[in-house]
Amino acid sequence: MTEYCKQLEIAAQENPFDGTYDSSRIHLVFTNEQIPKSSLLELSRESFGDEEFYGGQECCYLYLPRDAQKKRLNTNYLEKKFGIRMTMRKLSVINRLTKF
Repeated sequence: MTEYCKQLEIAAQENPFDGTYDSSRIHLVFTNEQIPKSSLLELSRESFGDEEFYGGQECCYLYLPRDAQKKRLNTNYLEKKFGIRMTMRKLSVINRLTKF
């Protein structure tokens, strides 16, 4: 359990989105599998309109603005892209979990 909490803390600290982003629209996507760095790099180069994707050490980071025209980035899309199971949580939830 301690290791899990540490991973969540690191994931929250490594959030690539600065204060200019609406923090309520930042999502972290976790998996128990290893995602090859080449796959993360390839996906980070794709254009998702107003949505943004970043691959991190502990998780993937998504910025999903309310006014995005066509929402493409979601767990279903990422699971199909990487061929693994994933789960997504808002940054605010991760921050609350790290306080326990």
